[in-house]
Amino acid sequence: MADRRLQVFHTVARLLSFTKAAESLHMTQPAVTFQVRQLEEHFNTRLFDRTHNRISLTEAGSRVYEYADKIFELYSEMGNEEQAEFYQEKAFSAFGMPGMGDGFVEMEKDTAHDENEDDDQQIAGS
Repeated sequence: MADRRLQVFHTVARLLSFTKAAESLHMTQPAVTFQVRQLEEHFNTRLFDRTHNRISLTEAGSRVYEYADKIFELYSEMGNEEQAEFYQEKAFSAFGMPGMGDGFVEMEKDTAHDENEDDDQQIAGS
């Protein structure tokens, strides 16, 4: 999974609330604050303006949020493709096929070819 700090930051930025983010992530509010502060230290800049129990994204925070959004979108796409391949493999396995598609056919051709060579060698040796 992508960096946990980035996931926590993304959730806080989306909800604009440390408390709601903590609830959504099943974390304590101090743990969420700690993760965001670590990310701010990593980038050496503030990501949120904190004023009177309200928060908003700084300019840097907005840029990090946009990148985080792209990262999580790509990560989701990658996961969907991997999951689709996993279920395809499971479907082929359910029918007693050790691999997917053409790989199975090629393996069968190679095996049949090897068996024919063994038969030819036995006949020649007789």
